[in-house]
Amino acid sequence: MRHLADVVPAAVAALISPGSPPWNPAGPGHDRVLSLHALPLAGVLAADPWADYLALPVAPLVLLLQIGALFVRPRWLRWGISVACVAGIAAMFLYVDSLPQSPDEGANIGAGVLLLWLLVSIGLVLVLVARDLLVLAFRAGRSRSANPS
Repeated sequence: MRHLADVVPAAVAALISPGSPPWNPAGPGHDRVLSLHALPLAGVLAADPWADYLALPVAPLVLLLQIGALFVRPRWLRWGISVACVAGIAAMFLYVDSLPQSPDEGANIGAGVLLLWLLVSIGLVLVLVARDLLVLAFRAGRSRSANPS
């Protein structure tokens, strides 16, 4: 019997290269042959909106990270996290929106939801701008009141 470490690479190679010969888990000379090409994976993967399942739960977590970045102390780190979050959500949106759709598929709901998350993320950047402006105005007012010359 072969070890799992020997079997898994062969199975992955059979899934990746559709022109490869069938994979024999029992080794050469045995009559038990499993052909991974016979599995209907291609139809299932094409019909399944896996990009939506991947991107839709990730975007709210990125937004939570961006909300947490509002309270980070160094300004450069706060802005870096916010810009990275907006770029990440924008990349997810552009990727999901660029996937080809068949005419009978209807609206791309995943792209619509990611657009909503992108707009919320841009709104959080506006909150960050307002926060930094208020802090700067408060510091300027405080320094003027301390030195009334």
